[in-house]
Amino acid sequence: MSNIAANISLLFTEIQQAPARIFAAQAAGFDGFEVQFPYTSPLETWQHALDACPLPLALINVPAGDLLTGGLGLACVPQKRPEFRQALIELKTYATTLKPQGINLLAGCAPAENRKQAYACLADNILRTLEVSSQLDIPLYMEPINNLDMPDFLLNTPEEVADVLALAQVGEQDVGLQYDLYHMARMQRHLCQDLKDLQTWIKHIQFADLPNRQQPSIYPQAEHLDFSLCCAQLKQQGYLGWLAAEYHPSVEQTQNSLDWLPYFRKSL
Repeated sequence: MSNIAANISLLFTEIQQAPARIFAAQAAGFDGFEVQFPYTSPLETWQHALDACPLPLALINVPAGDLLTGGLGLACVPQKRPEFRQALIELKTYATTLKPQGINLLAGCAPAENRKQAYACLADNILRTLEVSSQLDIPLYMEPINNLDMPDFLLNTPEEVADVLALAQVGEQDVGLQYDLYHMARMQRHLCQDLKDLQTWIKHIQFADLPNRQQPSIYPQAEHLDFSLCCAQLKQQGYLGWLAAEYHPSVEQTQNSLDWLPYFRKSL
């Protein structure tokens, strides 16, 4: 059976300090947690929280600079190679102590006229990141993100992730696919078909519902995702990886947005 994680960068944000959200995730019944960028809290604070509440850390991202505040990020921007090297130093420091089960490298954004240079830069930085993840013995993943929420994001589909891996001359055995059901639904992908066709490559799954990236609807209407189909597909193929809830709760208290959790438990 799959393990279900809470992304505490988006969930339990009613608790001000991110490390303290680990306790709320455990109390709510999650099997683990992931955090987008743990680097905004001191490493010692994370360590104290994990010592007191040893919930598994499923995933962290490589530092991405200004990506989430409307910038280009780091990984595919040639002018930011020195910043990316510093990001890898910070990643190694945090990952050595926190021991996440996976590391995700976000490609970042590039205007259309700079895509060729961006692909080359990203390919080089994939190799640099693989050196670090291999030293730590932690698998590296990459994630396509939809081009509606982030119009200039470099990698929008699994095929584009495969293309840049080929440019870096590494394979799917070297870099796993992080598959986000919300992002791929926004790209109008056939989710169940992808889960089937890419099952040997998909190593980590995230989810949120359409249209507003909120919690899954138990009784989906036309504009919502039917998670029952995805859960059935994952159960059929024996997926044992993480399923991470990465959504914006529609209510003030995250606990009041978790009606879907028992349903997922029964379905997987």
